[in-house]
Amino acid sequence: MKKVNYLLGLLAMFAALSFSSCSDDDNSGSGGSALVDDGTFTTSKLTGVVRDVNGKAINGATVENGTQVVTTDANGVFTFDKLTETKGRVVLKISKSGYNEIIRAMEVTDGARWDIVMLEEYSATTTSANFTAGTTATLKVNDEENSSIEAMKVELPDAYKNASTGATYTGNVTAKMTYLDPDAETFAEAMPGGDLAAVREDGSDAQLVSYGMVKVDLTGSNGEKLQLADGEEATVTFAIPTSLADKTPESIPLWSFNEKTGLWEEEGKATLQGDVYVGKVKHFSWWNLDWPESRAEINVTVKDTKGEVVPYTCVDVDGQRQIYTNKNGKATCFVPANTSFYVTIHSKDYANYTPEVKKEIAGLTAGTTKDIDIVLPAIPTISGKVTNKGTGSKIVTIYLKYDGKETAHILSDIFGKFTFKAPMNYTGTATIYAITSDGNRQSKQIEISDKDINVNFEFNTDSGAVGGGVITITSNEGDKATFAIPEIKATLSSGVTILDSLLTLTYVDFINEADNFKREMVQITISNYEKSKNTFSNARVMYRSEGGSFVEIWTEQATVTLKESKGLFTFTIKNADASFYSNEMNSGQQMYKMDAEIKAPLNFRGHSVIGATKSSNLLPSFAPYINNLKFDALVVDECNYLGKGGCAYYKDSTLTRSDYDALVTAATKSLGKPVYDSEVDDEDAYKDGSVETIFLKDKKFIFLQFDPDYRPRQRWYGDTYTVFDDDGKISVSAFENVTLELSDIINDDDNYWAKKRMMKSFANRRK
Repeated sequence: MKKVNYLLGLLAMFAALSFSSCSDDDNSGSGGSALVDDGTFTTSKLTGVVRDVNGKAINGATVENGTQVVTTDANGVFTFDKLTETKGRVVLKISKSGYNEIIRAMEVTDGARWDIVMLEEYSATTTSANFTAGTTATLKVNDEENSSIEAMKVELPDAYKNASTGATYTGNVTAKMTYLDPDAETFAEAMPGGDLAAVREDGSDAQLVSYGMVKVDLTGSNGEKLQLADGEEATVTFAIPTSLADKTPESIPLWSFNEKTGLWEEEGKATLQGDVYVGKVKHFSWWNLDWPESRAEINVTVKDTKGEVVPYTCVDVDGQRQIYTNKNGKATCFVPANTSFYVTIHSKDYANYTPEVKKEIAGLTAGTTKDIDIVLPAIPTISGKVTNKGTGSKIVTIYLKYDGKETAHILSDIFGKFTFKAPMNYTGTATIYAITSDGNRQSKQIEISDKDINVNFEFNTDSGAVGGGVITITSNEGDKATFAIPEIKATLSSGVTILDSLLTLTYVDFINEADNFKREMVQITISNYEKSKNTFSNARVMYRSEGGSFVEIWTEQATVTLKESKGLFTFTIKNADASFYSNEMNSGQQMYKMDAEIKAPLNFRGHSVIGATKSSNLLPSFAPYINNLKFDALVVDECNYLGKGGCAYYKDSTLTRSDYDALVTAATKSLGKPVYDSEVDDEDAYKDGSVETIFLKDKKFIFLQFDPDYRPRQRWYGDTYTVFDDDGKISVSAFENVTLELSDIINDDDNYWAKKRMMKSFANRRK
C-alpha cells in the first residue's frame, strides 16, 4: 500500500521543529492521534512495560498519548517525560500488529509506572466469525480453567452500517470478540482504562467492581469499520466470575468505554438469568459488567523487616487494580467503598519470596482514606557496575540463574550501575549474566548467602557510530558516559535546517526489524541564529536512544559554539547543565554536566513571508493559487534536492473542499494526471475528509493538502508571528528542478506513519 512522505518529510518536520519550540499546546491536525481532543500538558513522567500474557516483553509496540508517540524497546519499556491529560487523567493507546489494541487511562503521579498486558489477536479469550450481513451470528469463548463453562457469549443481529458514513452495509462481515475474565491473573494489566473509574448516567463519579469485559470489532470486506445498524441490538451474556459468586444482585449496570476520556460510562443493564447475566447493547466498543460504588482511597507503604522502604514494586489490589510504589515505597489508589478487598505483593514481584504477604481489608466508608502498611522480609541485595573500554553503552541486561530458575531481567543504568534482590531462601551457587545491546554476553558464578553481594563486569564494545560526533555526560560523582553519533547526512529527516533566525539540527535514525528496533535522535535548536555570529546561548539540546534500553538527555541552557565551512556545521558544547533519564525502573531524572561535539551538513535554508499573494512570485510559474487570496509562505533559498520553490499556507477557515478541487484541476492542467491521490491510492487514507494529491513531471513538483478540521491559531516566536506549525486549511507546495525520484515521495513502508508520529513527538518538546 502506498504511503506519502509528508511534503517529502523535510518541510513538515521543519515546520514542526521550527515553531513547536515556543508553543504551549499542540494541534494534532489530520495526522495526529484522536485520543485526546481537549487535553492539557503536564510535566509528569510516566514509564511503562508492555508484555504478553506469558510475561514476554513486546518490542516495537506503539504507545500514543495525545499527539505524542513512542515505541517500546526490546525490553517492552516506554517512557513519556511529558504527558497530555484530559480532565486530570492520562490516556494511552497501545497497538502492535498481531495483538489486540488496548486503551489505558488513569490519574497519574510523577514518576509512575504502568504494567500493560496485550492479548494476541487469537488466544483462548478471543474468537472470530465471518458471515454475510443479513444473517445472524454468535460469538462465544469458554472458561480457561473449565472448558465446559461458557464464559462469554455475544449474539449479533443481521443488520450493519458503515461506522464512518452511516450507510447501510450489505457485504461480508468479520467479527472478532475479546473477553477479559476478572478472575484471570492478568486482568488488571490487560483491561482498558486500568483503574475502573466510571461516570454514572446522572454524571456522578463511581468506582467499579468488574464482573467481566468484552469487546467486539466489526469490519467489512474492504477493512472498513462497521457498527450495528440503527435500531438493532446485540445480546451479551456474562458468566458469573468464581470470585464474585456470592455477590449476585438481580441486575448490574452495563458500561461502555470512552476512549477519549478513559472512563467507563453507564449505558444500560444486565439482569440475572439463572447463573448468567444477560443484557442488550446498541453499539460496540469495550463493554463492562460492573457493580458501581462510591470512592474510598488507600495509601500503601511497603517496607522490609529492617525498616527500609521497598521502591518500584507492584502492589495488587483485589486482582482488579495494580499500583507501584514510588522511590519512597508509597503507592495510592481509589477503591470501591463498602466493598471488602485484599492488598498483596506477589512472589514474582519481590524476589520469589514466600509466604506472600496478603492483607484483607474490610469495606471502607465513601470519601475516607485508609493507610495500609505492608512489611516484606529483608532480602540481600546483588549490586555492581559495568564498565566499557569501547565507545559502546554501559547499559546492559542483567539477570540471575539459580537452582533451575531465572530471575526477572533488569537494566543497568547509564553509568553501568545495577541493583536487585537475591532470590529468597536460596543459598549456594548462582550465575549472573550481563548482555550488551549488540549481544555480547558475559557470565560470572557467585555464591549467594545472607550477605549483600557486589559483582562487576567489563566490556570492550563499540557503538559502530562514526563521523557524527559524541555526547558525554558526567555525574556529580565523576562517572562518565559517552554516546557516539553516526555520520549525519542531509536526508529527508536529518541535517541542519535554517528558517529566518531559527536554526535546528535534527538527526533521526530508525531501525525496525522483527527483533531489532532502535531509534536514535539528536536535536539542537538555536533561536537567535545569525550567520555572522559563532556563539549562541540558551540553545536547546536533546539526545534520545531507544532499543534494548532508553536514554534521554535534555537541556535548554547550553552555550553552543558554531562553525560553518562549505556547508558543514560543527556544534561544540562544554559543561552544560543537562537532565538525564534512563529506563531502568529505579532511576529518576537527575542533573548532570554535558559536553558534545557534533557535525552535520546543511539540509535546508529558507525564509518566511507573511501575507503573500500570487503577485509576490514566491512559487514557480506552474503553481496553482486560490484567486488572489493571501497566504503565509515558506520560501526555499537553498536545498540540494528541492530546487527552487516553496510552500503556501492558506489560513482562511472558510475555505472548502471545492476550493481544493479547483487547485487539483489547475495542477492537472500544468503537470498532467497526479502520481498520487490519497482518496484513490491509499486504503488507509484519513477518514475525516483530509486529502493529499501529488504531481511530479519533468522535475516539477506540486503537493496539495486539504485539512477540513483546521483551526487558525496565533503562535509567537520571539516578536515574530509564525505560521507553519499548524500549516493551513489548504496547503500548496511547488518546486522546480527537483532531484527526488517518485520512490522518495511514495513508499511502501508499513511503519511510515508510526515513524512520522514519532518524529512529531520528538519535535514537539515543550519548554
